[in-house]
Amino acid sequence: MKLFVFVYLIFNCFSVVWAKAYFARSNARNGLFMRQRPGTKYKKIGSIPFKAQVKVVDRFGPKDKIGSLKGYWLKVDYNGKVGWAFSGFLSVFQRKSAISERDFTSRVYTAWLKLGESHNHCKEFDYFPDGGMRSFYCHLQEFLSYRELQSYVGIPIFQKGPHSRGSLDLNSKSSFGHYNPAFVNKLAHLFIPSEKGSLYHKFTQPIYDKYVRPLARTFLAVFVKLHKNRSFWKKEADFYEEFLQEGKQTASYDYEKFYDFMHPEYIKDGSINTAVSNQYLSYNSPWEGNVVKTVVAFWVRRRLDRTYDEFYRGLVALLKVYDKAFLYQYASKKP
Repeated sequence: MKLFVFVYLIFNCFSVVWAKAYFARSNARNGLFMRQRPGTKYKKIGSIPFKAQVKVVDRFGPKDKIGSLKGYWLKVDYNGKVGWAFSGFLSVFQRKSAISERDFTSRVYTAWLKLGESHNHCKEFDYFPDGGMRSFYCHLQEFLSYRELQSYVGIPIFQKGPHSRGSLDLNSKSSFGHYNPAFVNKLAHLFIPSEKGSLYHKFTQPIYDKYVRPLARTFLAVFVKLHKNRSFWKKEADFYEEFLQEGKQTASYDYEKFYDFMHPEYIKDGSINTAVSNQYLSYNSPWEGNVVKTVVAFWVRRRLDRTYDEFYRGLVALLKVYDKAFLYQYASKKP
């Protein structure tokens, strides 16, 4: 039975399906309440502004009548918050989604199981699996493109920055992508399909250990150190923001200075210790400096777009499934 499930998960790779997704737009001028369950007697959990767009999660709620309006209760997703809203105050429409929910789930499973066999889809040197998040992105495109992900989630991935809805500009020197917190809140649910102790977890644990663990651990360790040294973190974020505002398109932000960030003496009095920085010191470090420097830059950007808490929660969700002992070891270091 286990072998059958394993073979099914690996080879059940459905072709792209152009499935129709349902969306709705609020026509309630004073806003439309979202409720915990379908019915006006249930708790209000949020409000959908006039003309705001929501994704319809479930179209088959119970019938109801409010005033002179007859309709159904719809389960909707508004900026990552899910609740029930009455269809009498919503204009429902269909939109083509690049992939169906079934296909998306299959691609996530396949990406996990066949990550080690993936190829580089970017026009740059391939550091995978020893590189940073950018190297992973270049390999994950084999299973799901940015355009397909954007179409599937139904909400903007970024709030502003150089990226379009169809592609990422990874080489902009004057701006960076500001993530939409609602999208980041969805990440763990979208890409961690396993539960601790499940059959799927048993098959994916070795893949995590070999290809994902070094980067995931680096993200956590760097975050904990930045959180412990928040004045340093803020100072670097402010410096980076000023750098972008000055419009230095001819220069790139210098994140090489973060190579030795995990050195115990790297930060001194809230600033970079110049006796350590860029010296590429060999101190028997378990951390790869070329990865550390990109991760520090990632968290600096997340300080600016205010999504570091959301990303941290997603990282914790991943580690709880695949690396709980390390998580608890480091989580205790977060002040």
